[in-house]
Amino acid sequence: MNVVKKEDIIDVYSFGLFLNVHTQLTTYTFKNNGLFSAFFYLVLYNLLTGLIFRYSGVQVLTHKFWRKNLHSVAMPLVANSISNVVALQIQMPELILNRHIVEFIMLLGSNYFINIHYPNEMECSKIFRFNITLFYFLLLMFY
Repeated sequence: MNVVKKEDIIDVYSFGLFLNVHTQLTTYTFKNNGLFSAFFYLVLYNLLTGLIFRYSGVQVLTHKFWRKNLHSVAMPLVANSISNVVALQIQMPELILNRHIVEFIMLLGSNYFINIHYPNEMECSKIFRFNITLFYFLLLMFY
């Protein structure tokens, strides 16, 4: 499917942005809270985002991209989101190489893997993935 409408591009960006924020928040919540309090915080977060932004985890799970654009938008963005979480959350011992070089290689490798396995990915999804990976790399540099 070729994206020709601005609404489709905005939909891809909002889906990808919320997916990344939600995976980061879920990882952080489960890492720093108990199981039941993490579920409580996630339900509260979804209620608030549903009321304020009219976009919640339920809309992400039932989004039209899962049915119509599974291999061209949804799966590449999910794989990118998970790889960004891994790159941000991994605890590495002191290495011979600088930690930022290893993280950069991880982020580039995951994007290369996604490009190879999803050749029909939409161009706006690729651009979003590149931008969010660059953002995470810059975040890692100052983290």
